[in-house]
Amino acid sequence: MKHILLAGLVSLGLVSSTQAGMILIDYNDSAIAPTFGGTWNTIAAPSGTTALVDSNNVATGVSVSFSSVWFNTNSNSPWSNGDTAWIDGDAAADTFLNSSSGSSVSITFSGLIAGAAYQIDHIGVRASSSNPVGNYTINGSFGDSTPSGNQYDATSDGFTNGDFITWNSVVASGSGEIVLQLDGNGFAYASASRITPLDSAVPEPSTFALLGIGGLALVGYGWRRKRQQAA
Repeated sequence: MKHILLAGLVSLGLVSSTQAGMILIDYNDSAIAPTFGGTWNTIAAPSGTTALVDSNNVATGVSVSFSSVWFNTNSNSPWSNGDTAWIDGDAAADTFLNSSSGSSVSITFSGLIAGAAYQIDHIGVRASSSNPVGNYTINGSFGDSTPSGNQYDATSDGFTNGDFITWNSVVASGSGEIVLQLDGNGFAYASASRITPLDSAVPEPSTFALLGIGGLALVGYGWRRKRQQAA
């Protein structure tokens, strides 16, 4: 009996986690749908809220939404870097952009695990050399790996070299959100993003409750067995 209870508790801990796998996002999929690295979420327009799947095409409970002043463009094709690192070349062939120079826009990832850490990667691609530079931050912090220092150049960094920005460890807010802020020193660009969970699976609150009930059952079983042996 005790072994059955223990096996059940272990199973609950394993299957009741809410942590998602790696999530790949292609902004403005007007070219060929990307496939490099697994399943991509292709966002047709920067409006509303879109539910996201992970790279294994499993629902995650995570979604993405956009502030205003975003537009579509597919002026970046062809992109000569091909499939590189985590980026599918087809995902980099088009982009969302903020064409209001000097303004600020944002991309919000919701439904993440509050307090959990994630690695965030982002690339913006601009084929033209007109207004490519912007400040890209999360929680006021520039990327841990930003090709041109604190500012990102969507032409020389993104289009020419295929370079992207990485935040090595970002903790989701108490409401389970991470907000990518793009401030237009020039224009701001969003071609593709990747969200990678860094923490191991975290049990849901209901799982903790079930574990507590199971623990009490084990205590009761032990007490009953001890009384029977004493008798």
